[in-house]
Amino acid sequence: MLKVYLQLLRIPGVFTAVSNVLMGFMLSQTPIHSQILLIPLLISSGLLYFSGMILNDYFDYGVDKTQRPTRPLPSGKISRQSALILGIIFLSCANLAALFVGIQTILLTMIISSLILLYNIKIKSITSIGVLVLCLIRVLNVYLGFTVIGFTLNFALIPIPLAFLVASIGILSRVETKSASSKTVILNLIMIVLSVTSLLTILSQNDKYYYLIFLSMFIGLITYSSVKFGQKNSISIQNKITYHLLSIILLDATLVAAFSDMLYATIIASLFVPAYLLAKKIYLT
Repeated sequence: MLKVYLQLLRIPGVFTAVSNVLMGFMLSQTPIHSQILLIPLLISSGLLYFSGMILNDYFDYGVDKTQRPTRPLPSGKISRQSALILGIIFLSCANLAALFVGIQTILLTMIISSLILLYNIKIKSITSIGVLVLCLIRVLNVYLGFTVIGFTLNFALIPIPLAFLVASIGILSRVETKSASSKTVILNLIMIVLSVTSLLTILSQNDKYYYLIFLSMFIGLITYSSVKFGQKNSISIQNKITYHLLSIILLDATLVAAFSDMLYATIIASLFVPAYLLAKKIYLT
């Protein structure tokens, strides 16, 4: 039964949400006496991610009945009512945890919560707007890490490569149970190129080169998944989405290595290991 709930939560993906917050937090250079606030920040971000996954399955119940009948809700292993209650509890607790950090944090988690609800209830079916909202949620998740000391414009553009990467994932997720058209494949590739290009542009402002270790890992993983799973069938698309999601961790580590500290970047990159191992057992898409 535990595995069923872990499937509902998409447990491997929470490491990508955690890495986003850690990136923002580490780049903000939060004073040592305030670093205890990282704990409620991570709890809040993790719960927001879990609630998003649960509510996604709750509102996709009708579609999943046909396309993914073995998943926890359509298979009846977890009732829809239980999922809804759990999703609401996680969403509420995420905002409660944010209260321990500060006013900026709670305001941001409330905005993210609203976007999660808006996406699942109303605009998921509108491809362009839905993808845009997914990108915005991820960007705001990075900004959560800055809220301990207050948001600064110095790093406002840092999440741009992440936004393009999430857009590529969002585009693919629209057809994960079907076969992708040539248009979808091309759009996905364009978003990947924009992600890497914007990342390289941001990194060009830095004269430290430790980040090359993580940059090569990030580009290597993206290239590997694009080549190995370049076919247009649903299994290949789901595998590609999984690897693109996992690459978020390496992207975050690259930026932290460039603009903060190599040790912090290594801590973030280490999240890839449990995320990858869990993704072998529990689906991410």
